[in-house]
Amino acid sequence: MFTSGCQGIYLSSILDAHGFVKNHAYSKTGFLAIGKYRLLVKNIMQATGDFFWMALFAMRSFEKRFQYLLKTVSWSKIKTRSRRMLKFEVRQEICTRCGLCAKDCPVNIIDLKTGYPRIESDKERTCIRCQHCLAICPTAALSILGKRPEQGEPVEGHLPDPGQMEILIKGRRSIRQYRDENLDPALIKRALDVAWQAPTGVNLRQVQFAVIDDRQNLAEFREEAYRGLEELVDSGRLPEDKAFFAGFVRAWKEKQVDVLFRGAPHLLVASAPQGGPSPLPDCVIALSYFELFAQSLEIGTVWNGLVRWTINDLVPVLRTRLNIPQDHLVGYAMSFGKPAVRYPRTIDKGSAKVMRFTP
Repeated sequence: MFTSGCQGIYLSSILDAHGFVKNHAYSKTGFLAIGKYRLLVKNIMQATGDFFWMALFAMRSFEKRFQYLLKTVSWSKIKTRSRRMLKFEVRQEICTRCGLCAKDCPVNIIDLKTGYPRIESDKERTCIRCQHCLAICPTAALSILGKRPEQGEPVEGHLPDPGQMEILIKGRRSIRQYRDENLDPALIKRALDVAWQAPTGVNLRQVQFAVIDDRQNLAEFREEAYRGLEELVDSGRLPEDKAFFAGFVRAWKEKQVDVLFRGAPHLLVASAPQGGPSPLPDCVIALSYFELFAQSLEIGTVWNGLVRWTINDLVPVLRTRLNIPQDHLVGYAMSFGKPAVRYPRTIDKGSAKVMRFTP
């Protein structure tokens, strides 16, 4: 559903931006069904032949998301992007007119009709701001959205080799023992900024990070969490399927054993608008990026479903304390900090479970 949803959004955006449904001639009848929204689409192309779209996907389950995209602020932002905001600029003196930017554009809005890359004004609102055009230009001649090539970093010759990546992934462990000390704020910011580069559905980039970056603040938040849980236990309002939380409260109250936060000095919670095209995948992908990069910085992490349940289901006032918007879905929580334990080797979890298509 995630992939089909993204493709549907691309299609809807392009159909609207180019006015195909209203203004263009059709041939070879095709049919697109998105719930009750049905469009007769007939091998859409402009009269000049500069644009051709052949990605039509039918999914009734996409209806709710389609309705959401028609009326939300996020969608309106996509539809009203202006030339002033795109700032699509080409340095003609170094542009080779190779056409790579036009060929790689996910929504096919770049053309070379004038000899050099351009985006016509009526197509600008279709841009999803992926910056592929800037990244792929071999001579660093193209800028967009106020971003210039020199702001990027060279990729060739700077990637880790496959063996290093394999060790990074296999060597990742869930850390449940932490040093009682803060991480350098600059290190936390760096990790968050890298995680922010993670892909999101339609590049909407709506994931929000709620972070507790000071161990004293985390200690206060932890007390509030256990106090809220204790009230549920004492009043008999703890849900039956979460009855095991009573043991966590008892361990903290009697022995100061912190099962929920594992003694970590920091907490990260990823959330996104729950009506968006892919809030849960967006949050999980962002946290995955954070975790792997944190591993390279010798920062320990643990995926914390207990904290997610606590702030989202049991003590929702904690959402407010973390400034999580009411319309957001809490994707997941992650505790992190300087690990108090080291793992000198990887482990073997066996081979992947794979199912293959057989015609």
